[in-house]
Amino acid sequence: MEAPASPRPRAVTVVGWIWLVLALIRLANGLLGFFIWRFGRLDEGIPFVPIEALKSAHAFGLEWTLRHGAAIFAFQIVVASAVAYSAFALLQMKPWARIAIIVVACLGILLTVGISVFVAVATMALAREASAGAMQARVAGLSAAVVITLVGLLLFGGTIYLLRRREVRAAFGLPPA
Repeated sequence: MEAPASPRPRAVTVVGWIWLVLALIRLANGLLGFFIWRFGRLDEGIPFVPIEALKSAHAFGLEWTLRHGAAIFAFQIVVASAVAYSAFALLQMKPWARIAIIVVACLGILLTVGISVFVAVATMALAREASAGAMQARVAGLSAAVVITLVGLLLFGGTIYLLRRREVRAAFGLPPA
């Protein structure tokens, strides 16, 4: 399917560049994380914190995350590459890219909520085991969960809103919603 001949709306330019830059940052983060995990031997534990010390937090996936870091970073690299390509195609006004970015944004909302819940629950569990500073740990963890939620909803919700606006749909040759 050919790209529409309409000029590119500012909303598409803003969303496309934001997503392209963020995807490239995540790609670099995934590559760096993979190399640090692989050659830093983090699968054997965090320096000064043996993997056995994390077993008490096993139910929250901390030990599992360290043990499967390579797969997690490889997945991040693949997803970031696909999103970067989609954002680039969105800047070229490819209709499939608009749909792809909206789908990724919807999944991003779900992931944001999941990560926020994970941070809040893991922080509460670890704070219960901490003797000193448990209240500060709870406040910090819950604050982090709130910030993650707000930033995620702003980015992902804003993307969905902008790409579903009437002028954007018209530029892609779609009827108004």
